[in-house]
Amino acid sequence: MTSSPLATALAFAEFGFGVFPVWGVRDGACRCPKGADCDQQPGKHPMTLHGFKDATTDPDRIATMLAAPGSNGNYGVVPAPGFVIIDVDGEGWREKLRGLGLPKTLAVETANGVHLYFGWPDENGPAPSTLWGWKVRSEAHGGYVVGPGSVHQTGFTYRIAHVNGDDPLTVLYQRTHDLPKSFIPQQQSASTSITVGTGLRMPESVPEGSRHDYLRDRARTLRGGGLTGDALFNAVSALNQRLPQPKTDEEVRRAIGDVESKFGEDPLPVDVTTIPRSVLWADVNTYLAALPIDIEWVSPLAAYGFVSLVAGPPKGGKSTLIANLFHAREANAVFLWGDPVPEGPSALVTEEGGLAVARKVQGLTKLDILDRRAFVGAGLSKLTHLIEVIQLWCNAQEGAALVVIDTLAVWGDIKDENDAMAATQAVAKLALLAQTTGAAIVLIHHARKGGGDHGEAIRGSGAIFAAVDQAIELGFTSDPLSDNRKLAMSGRLIYPDDRELGFDRATNTYSLTTSTYVDPFPIDQFPTQSSGDPGLTSDEAAKVWGVSLSRANEKLKSLTGAKKLVSTPVRDGRVSRNVYHRVVLLDVRSVGERMADIFTAGKESPDA
Repeated sequence: MTSSPLATALAFAEFGFGVFPVWGVRDGACRCPKGADCDQQPGKHPMTLHGFKDATTDPDRIATMLAAPGSNGNYGVVPAPGFVIIDVDGEGWREKLRGLGLPKTLAVETANGVHLYFGWPDENGPAPSTLWGWKVRSEAHGGYVVGPGSVHQTGFTYRIAHVNGDDPLTVLYQRTHDLPKSFIPQQQSASTSITVGTGLRMPESVPEGSRHDYLRDRARTLRGGGLTGDALFNAVSALNQRLPQPKTDEEVRRAIGDVESKFGEDPLPVDVTTIPRSVLWADVNTYLAALPIDIEWVSPLAAYGFVSLVAGPPKGGKSTLIANLFHAREANAVFLWGDPVPEGPSALVTEEGGLAVARKVQGLTKLDILDRRAFVGAGLSKLTHLIEVIQLWCNAQEGAALVVIDTLAVWGDIKDENDAMAATQAVAKLALLAQTTGAAIVLIHHARKGGGDHGEAIRGSGAIFAAVDQAIELGFTSDPLSDNRKLAMSGRLIYPDDRELGFDRATNTYSLTTSTYVDPFPIDQFPTQSSGDPGLTSDEAAKVWGVSLSRANEKLKSLTGAKKLVSTPVRDGRVSRNVYHRVVLLDVRSVGERMADIFTAGKESPDA
């Protein structure tokens, strides 16, 4: 793909026209999976799941879509509000067009005619579906045309007429004109009652210090497409530089104003009044009766209808552990401990590809794999896209599914793992997916360099740990020469538990060792504050643990952050130092963990 189709597509998006990828052509054959047997329009039919309804003005999404294998830069254009596109073609179209005497406007030459882009003011009335026998594309009637820079089945390249060396966006602003009402046949001007807007027009000038309404409205549109923060400011600034009289950065920020707080991404319209009460509300007896008596476990790591998270250091064996789970599921064998893993449909959603995945899943025959390349290649990019893809996959399966997503950060649209809101929203969406499909969802995530126990090692926001139903931390043991791993488990479904796993390099498999895991950093020798004991200093803690002072200080910081130890400054003459006491909790379980008793058959709560 050359830069020309992308630059032109981005210009159309900035002007308000939605863009999406369509399949390209190779030697006259469609590049879609059917190739020469394609029964649709080669070089024209959509690559995306919902066709032209997936059109967007988001520059990042457009760049991703048009870079997808199979598109080769071909794309479709959806009419912006307040515009129509007349698809002029057919025998004798040139003579017919000349005879109409239409005013000059933006024209895109096609293999068999021309696309005319006209503004459609309110005074013209509702946009018709046809004009002079030619099909009309508009916001009201849907549809799309192939964009300039795309290649037709015949090899012809769609191109904007009369460019005169200007960039595409300048041509759009200078050559796109309104269609005068006097040219519209009277019998068609009243064909429908739908009203469309006038679209956005670049103003010639704005008084100094006045708010720029054009930039404000464009900021709202860009926010609706998903842009926020610096990305939103940069996009509006780029538009500002194309104005006849660009405004200052301060005036650009003033134009954006409170767009981010007042406007979200464009939602799908929902009429709440049409939803029956029984769909949303349930009386308490019905609700309790619908709860499962038992949690149906897939393995110690996952349960149907819940979200588990497996965290660990990079290259620490997380993906291999999950591969062991897939093999056990296919063989109906025991995985680590407990009952045999129930057979059923399994899916791996992975950021890796090729040999990295092939080595782990070699020998499996009942696993479906979605890798990042295929996902992006289909023009998809967001977590919402992934959720819909998984939903459709689950609906097509027989029985409850196991779905592994590797990794959460890549697939969850989490640009900053310390962003609690973004992390919580991502996991909440996946939790809803697990509940609605009944699937067991396992998320793979990276751990902090410092490690930790029962949630504290999970990298990024603590909201990630709080939002999942079960957290599993896979880490190295204290013996640097051992291949064994420590497995720390906690969450709403289980009580905190530590296990030690053995790793067999010959078979690339994990198994539960017979030895009980011994914490290399025990805290039972630290006194409690109520005992009156002065507590341990960092030097004393280093001796207790048998580690260096720097390593002891690192662990003390981790344990105080996890509220397992409390640090108190004391002064001895001119010297100030910290002493550490053990924190005593009457019940270390969370409310969610206590609630697990309700779902566990045959076991009484210790608090009962």
